[in-house]
Amino acid sequence: MTLALCCCDNSRTVAPEGTPEASVEPADANSTNAVPSPENPPVSNSTRPNLDEAVVKRPEPEAAKPKKRKPDYYSLEVEQLVRLTENENPRAAFILGLTHEWGHQVDRDASSAFKWMSLAAAQSEGITKIVFEKELLRLTTPLTETQMEEAGQAAREFWRQKQTDLEKKSQEEDAEARLKLGLIYYRGEGFKPKERTAQLAKHMETARNLFEAASGQGHSGAGELLGMMLTSANSITYRAGEIKRFVDTNKENEPQLLQAWRALDQAASAGSSRAYLDMLELSTHMTPAQLSQVHQETKELLEQKTLLLKEAAKGKDGKPQLRLGLMLYLGKDLAQDQAAAAVWLKKAGAKHSSEASSLLASMHFLGEGVEKSFKETYKWYGISQSQGNAAASTGKTEVAKLLSAEEKTAADAEVKAWMEAHPKP
Repeated sequence: MTLALCCCDNSRTVAPEGTPEASVEPADANSTNAVPSPENPPVSNSTRPNLDEAVVKRPEPEAAKPKKRKPDYYSLEVEQLVRLTENENPRAAFILGLTHEWGHQVDRDASSAFKWMSLAAAQSEGITKIVFEKELLRLTTPLTETQMEEAGQAAREFWRQKQTDLEKKSQEEDAEARLKLGLIYYRGEGFKPKERTAQLAKHMETARNLFEAASGQGHSGAGELLGMMLTSANSITYRAGEIKRFVDTNKENEPQLLQAWRALDQAASAGSSRAYLDMLELSTHMTPAQLSQVHQETKELLEQKTLLLKEAAKGKDGKPQLRLGLMLYLGKDLAQDQAAAAVWLKKAGAKHSSEASSLLASMHFLGEGVEKSFKETYKWYGISQSQGNAAASTGKTEVAKLLSAEEKTAADAEVKAWMEAHPKP
């Protein structure tokens, strides 16, 4: 998606299947559709060639050049990804973050994962930045405040330099830079929550002044945002609240959510800066899987993430299989596919992931993506218990009440055989 005011990322939205792309050819100099200019003056009827008397040969159209394929970042070596990140490639930083999180090619390191994902977010804009921030939030779980402060240092330095560059351009009366800098203050990007709360009024005043300056230079996008701020004392909290209520109301109505996103994207692509802001706010409440249905860049990022997980899953560690199984089961990072989730959870269980085995038991109990079977439920709770999950014994005891003595004996034998076939490494 491209926004006329040039403040969003350049990713295209995902078009509905079967929708042909429009093709626009440049107007011929002698065509009635040609735009008059000093170099292309209008042609009067008296000077036009008589097409009945002469055959006009048009040059053969050039074959469309194939689109340049983006590299498969998941397959690159760590050293290559580091060099790309140093050249401000956020996709490479994203893959580096996941690589360190899952211990693929490198030792598992939560701080390094946070460091690279922070850089991915700092180097991005628009919807892509929001997707990386969602990943970053997930990576905060095992870290302390001090660890996050240290790991995020490189990203903060990059962001400060970006802000400094925009401030310099703004002082040079660059209207686009003034708009972008105004958006940073308006949305609070790059500021810590406590700092944002304490300086919210000052940030809003700075944003308004920047929009006013850009609007005075004729920037229509800035003028639209200035008008919004002048006519609404609490524009940011008001709109955020409205969008949050819309999302809450449509939690079980995904088509309505996606339709709203597409409508805002269409308006933003036509140059509406207000629609762009609303689209960003709506995106913060959507899952990556939902965004991948409407935003091409997100779709490609999740494809790379899945391919990387599958590569990591070839190792001895069961955590990548568990992660992929959970992603498919929950449907937040990837489109929900419970049958495929069961396949990966079984692979994780074979590598002694007691959590995967316990989830498989629950899926058999409910018939989610697998056969509904109390015997299989009992079996997988038994496997999880044997793998060290003491809590699984409670589920096993409860479901045992639904089985006959013969079924329990057969299931216990299957648990024993399964554990013998999958010894702990």
